[in-house]
Amino acid sequence: MRTLTLIIGLSLIGGSVRAQDARPIVLILADSAAEDAKASASAVSYFADALDRYQVWDVLSGAELKMLLEAAQMRAEGGCDTDQCMMEIGAALGGEYLLSVGVYTLGEGKELRARLLAIEAARSVARAGATVPSLARLRTVTKRLTPRLVAPLLDGRSGTLTLSLSEAGVRMVRNGTEQPEPLAQFQRLSLPIGPHELELKKPNFQPLRLRVDIREGEQSQMARLIPDNAWLEEARRVQSRQRLLAWGFGAGAAAASVAALVQQQRVEAEVAERSRLLSECCFQNAAGDWAVTSTGAVAWRRHEDRLRALDDSIPNALARAQGLALAGALMLPVTWYFTVTQPNLERFNDL
Repeated sequence: MRTLTLIIGLSLIGGSVRAQDARPIVLILADSAAEDAKASASAVSYFADALDRYQVWDVLSGAELKMLLEAAQMRAEGGCDTDQCMMEIGAALGGEYLLSVGVYTLGEGKELRARLLAIEAARSVARAGATVPSLARLRTVTKRLTPRLVAPLLDGRSGTLTLSLSEAGVRMVRNGTEQPEPLAQFQRLSLPIGPHELELKKPNFQPLRLRVDIREGEQSQMARLIPDNAWLEEARRVQSRQRLLAWGFGAGAAAASVAALVQQQRVEAEVAERSRLLSECCFQNAAGDWAVTSTGAVAWRRHEDRLRALDDSIPNALARAQGLALAGALMLPVTWYFTVTQPNLERFNDL
């Protein structure tokens, strides 16, 4: 009679719970047969937190969870110890699934056991258990068991996570398993619904650990990796050295180009002077050679030393101009190399 009254009362509460949200309701009860009632109550709370992170179900917790724990005690007193009776209570509350958890003594240690029941189908969906090294580790054990319990309910449902990373070539460890390929700087990932532990790592950078709750649809996450101090200091030294080399070779290329231009202008001036002096004393025959005219002997003797000097200096100046131009041209790609290979450290200016 007490059990019937309890179920009728819960039916009234269940109607109001179902009206608030159309998502499936998961009820969590501490198993009345559990040997450690206090630890079992803590496990109920931990499972409620873990299931809430999936954002797929409504989990009765807080005041409703306290009411359920009291209901469980009344259930035991009323002789309602079977799964069928537990599911009747769950159905009266408008729940679709019932999670029964309990902490039991196992030798000198403890064991956490959990059963997930489908209320309407009146069948067991999943069960899981694990030893509890200490009650301080109970939450950790609960988190480890939750994915195993809810996997049949998710049925491959997934969501999309877009990662915006500060670095390229980052490797990801998801839930303890390293992914085979490095990530792009903007990476879209299709992940099962639920909480995930991500570790992002790259050589010379500090590992970054993220906890993300994947929902159906798309969501984004930005992640900045911080470099190791030793690597950053060395990279800044390399940047400073290469910047200095790029400046030096660039200045050298500019100086060589200017000097080549000066030499070229000198060559042009001397060629013009030679042509003028020859025109005063000589004529150019059909073969292109210069010969002294009958009236130009005096001018030839006056300009002969200068013309011979110009014949020596013009080829030398031309060779110098060509050498300087070649040196400037060779220094340009070296300048480009030391410029483009400088480490890009602007994103670390605030470190």
